[in-house]
Amino acid sequence: MGNRTGILNRILSAVCLLLLLAGAALAAPSTLRVRQAYLDYPSLTVYADLLDASGKPFVPGGAEQLTATVGGRAFDVSRWSAFSAKNDGVLIIFLVDTSASIGQNRFTELQETVSGWIRRMGPSDRAAVMSFGENVSVVQGFTAEQNALLYAVQYLSPKDPGAQLNLGLLRALELAKIKSSGLPARRMILLCSDGFRETPGGATADEVRNALASDPVPVYSIFFDSPERESTNRNTEAQQLLNELGYDAGPVDGKLGPRTVAAIRVFQQSRGVAWDGSVSNELLGVLRTMAKKQKDAALASIGEFSRRSGGQLYRAGTSPFTSIFDSVAASLDNALALHITLEGLVPDATMKRLEITFFDGTRSLSDGIEFRLFGAQAERTPVMLPEETKESSATITDYSVWAHLLAIAAIITLPLSVWLIQKRMRTAKRESAAPASSEKQSILPKDESSPTIVLSEAAQRASLHVELTPSGARGTDTTLKAVITDRIVLGRNRGPSALSILGDATVSARHCELVFSKGRLFVNDLQSSNGTMVNGVPIQGHYPLEDGDRLTIGKTELRIRILEVK
Repeated sequence: MGNRTGILNRILSAVCLLLLLAGAALAAPSTLRVRQAYLDYPSLTVYADLLDASGKPFVPGGAEQLTATVGGRAFDVSRWSAFSAKNDGVLIIFLVDTSASIGQNRFTELQETVSGWIRRMGPSDRAAVMSFGENVSVVQGFTAEQNALLYAVQYLSPKDPGAQLNLGLLRALELAKIKSSGLPARRMILLCSDGFRETPGGATADEVRNALASDPVPVYSIFFDSPERESTNRNTEAQQLLNELGYDAGPVDGKLGPRTVAAIRVFQQSRGVAWDGSVSNELLGVLRTMAKKQKDAALASIGEFSRRSGGQLYRAGTSPFTSIFDSVAASLDNALALHITLEGLVPDATMKRLEITFFDGTRSLSDGIEFRLFGAQAERTPVMLPEETKESSATITDYSVWAHLLAIAAIITLPLSVWLIQKRMRTAKRESAAPASSEKQSILPKDESSPTIVLSEAAQRASLHVELTPSGARGTDTTLKAVITDRIVLGRNRGPSALSILGDATVSARHCELVFSKGRLFVNDLQSSNGTMVNGVPIQGHYPLEDGDRLTIGKTELRIRILEVK
């Protein structure tokens, strides 16, 4: 009996030891994922998930367990804190697919779920609404006004024959990278798409990969299906599958009307089979196979973009959106905010590799991303006026009284000046009429006898060579070139210091101006009727421009290329 008791005790001890070891293993961190880096030079904030084996956030013992390297140079993590979306705020871009492949019922559900997220926004949150179909549009720019965002979401409808997914992501990434006061540092793009009807000939997947190669913004993708494709009604399923594949079968109502029959016949013709316009098992089988192939390709592409960006892919299928959106929102609070000061690192605008490492003495985890090291002078914050403009304005104001005194002095001295000029002209005529001197004149080489010319301040001023290339289908189709020494006006008017935008009635006569000041290029809206936007965001005052920015005036989009400064 004693032997049995001893054996049982040893077994129980072993089991307890195994449970303790298993608990310790579960409590230890098993995953480190860098989500985003936000640079406000010299301060760098890194948002990273440190999770245990069960997927729960792991709390480090201290900042010394976390280290960072930037461009191979080691930096200390000065402090860390648990990120709180409620307290810290999040910048969200809702990027919504508006192609006709999405069933109306599913789209209405999507609108309701996005609206629910908007209603739960905190005071520190900011959001924008973008749509991508045949065109990519910023329906509502960044704002904290819930009503404006809700209206923008309700404005959307799934009617476009195609979807420019890649272009939509490119524009959303441009918008998400804008730095401006009042916008949260933690950012995300919430992509909602069924993956169908990618418009051919648009932006490519490689362009998206290149955009994600540096300073990525996490893309959280909600990839979903429409329930109609699983309907027991054969006509309903055929209509949904045809719409997904780009054949316009009309409303998904289960009725075999003329529009649906025409779509079936066009599809049958493309397959080289008898085009009788009927729904058969063979037709449904081919439609399912083709739809699955296209769906899998879109899933692979969107999944890749999500992973590269530091985001995540969620497959909703035909499940309700609410639980998926709740999972995305909850995952934001898993992150740690790591604070690093880049002391002694010169902001040379080059690409740097950021690596974050966790080490607790027994286990080491690391992850990283690429970012461009811009200095404080390269921040994209709107400013009111360049300093030299302000100074000149102040000078005019301060010395307005002297202008009157100078005018009086000019009236008094004008007769005297005229008399002196006339006297000098008479002297010059007498000298030119005198005979040539018999003395031998010395002849100097041309380069030695040429006078030294002192350039005026205006002639010495630097100039900026720029090109404005249209990227939209409206307005001008010609690349505009200019050399800017001070400023140049964009609009419908023609003139020596103006660039004419033709073919777009929404452009004002004097719409905006490009200003070159202190080595930087600015854009300033001239109280135009339809406003001026940079990368989809309306501007106020003088707004700094960078090479590659997208300038929108009226319905004309121009890509800014800064070629050289002379």
